[in-house]
Amino acid sequence: MGEWMGGRERLKRVVGLVKDQVALGRAIAKGGFVSLHVAIVTATNHDEKLPDEKSVKVVLSSRSGSRMHISYCVRVIMDRLNNTHNWAVAFKCLILIHRGLRDGGFVFQDRLCFLPARGGRNYLKLSNFKDVSSPFTWEISSWIRWYAVFLDHWIATCRVLGCFMDSKNKDSTVDVSSLSTEMLVTEISTLQDLLQEVCAVPVEGSVIENDLVRAAFRMVLLDNFKAQEQLKLRMGEVPERLTHLHKSEVFQLLRVCDKLAVQSMRLLYVMEVALSLNILPASECPAKILFTDYEIVNIKEALRAVSLQNIPVSSSLITASIGLVSSSRWSPFPRCRSSGIIATMSDIGRSRNHDLL
Repeated sequence: MGEWMGGRERLKRVVGLVKDQVALGRAIAKGGFVSLHVAIVTATNHDEKLPDEKSVKVVLSSRSGSRMHISYCVRVIMDRLNNTHNWAVAFKCLILIHRGLRDGGFVFQDRLCFLPARGGRNYLKLSNFKDVSSPFTWEISSWIRWYAVFLDHWIATCRVLGCFMDSKNKDSTVDVSSLSTEMLVTEISTLQDLLQEVCAVPVEGSVIENDLVRAAFRMVLLDNFKAQEQLKLRMGEVPERLTHLHKSEVFQLLRVCDKLAVQSMRLLYVMEVALSLNILPASECPAKILFTDYEIVNIKEALRAVSLQNIPVSSSLITASIGLVSSSRWSPFPRCRSSGIIATMSDIGRSRNHDLL
């Protein structure tokens, strides 16, 4: 049985090599941007190793070319992704797309996000992808499907924000004070949905040790940290908008808080897994979890107080009660003591029945 499986794997590698050579021949025969097409095929070949970095740099260097050059690059990548049934090719295409979103420049990002006229959330069209050639490929196919969904959500989130979350630019700032209250709540909800997808990352199983999975997982974590930063920045603006919130927006923020209470612990677990596998050094991880129970309870208390009629609430009072620090961009909420003591808010109607909500 083992000999038969070994022969099957060797045959699979030979077939993959032949397919790569055929794809290279077609790229050369087609003409046009030959060097770019060859680099894409080389970077996304059937070899079950990390994409060739030299070829990846050639692809990313297309950002300095014309819009037609970049459009051709994106179209070739998408065609190769949507036409393959091999897990290695699909995974490398997704990594190349992720690298393009992070390092490809504005035009590259624009073409990756808005090229398909059909629109829709399932942009990468991999919800039914599976490579059933072996138990390993079956398992890693689930990781590929999750990775495609994450990238879909990341693209959709950047569309809502109107900009790309650059995880490498630590000095980037967003003027959230200029956002309308409706847009602020929408962006908070959208960022929370993205973090929900990060929580669904399949960290269990043997595939997490694969080099391609580790490379993708690292980029996902860095984007996750940036999304957490952007969410904290917007949550820090909520106390200034309490008197302007509609009741529907209050309920929406309360739902976000309920989800964040669970997500914070899951995201902490995901980060601990990454640290244990040496996927990320501790220096690149945030100093604290997304939100502590102490902080979430205080935010919910403030929102519930606002939702009750005939109770005037001062934004400065809520700011002081929650403990926001406006000078801290990354961590607008202070660290709470490990004792977990939950502060009450007697100044904003402690005697009222908060169970009305």
